[in-house]
Amino acid sequence: MTAHHYLGRRKPYMVGETGTVEDTNRPGRKGRWFRNARDKIKARFPHLHALVYLDYDTSPNEGCCNWRLNTSQSSLRGFRALARDRHFWTRR
Repeated sequence: MTAHHYLGRRKPYMVGETGTVEDTNRPGRKGRWFRNARDKIKARFPHLHALVYLDYDTSPNEGCCNWRLNTSQSSLRGFRALARDRHFWTRR
């Protein structure tokens, strides 16, 4: 039995760190990733109430990757759609 199955039915939990990057071959993919994450979390992981996003640009130091939220308007809109969803509100 996974921790999700054991704890997920009893108390809220969080993902400690996640992120996504732009795909130059698929414009808008990063924004869709945020909206898909929102929808999947609500449908499959209803007790997941916090998601810590890595908002950092490692490209100057490591040569890869820009994880920041504002790498495109699509990304920023997708993140806002996820963050503004009532499922993630800490006070109800």
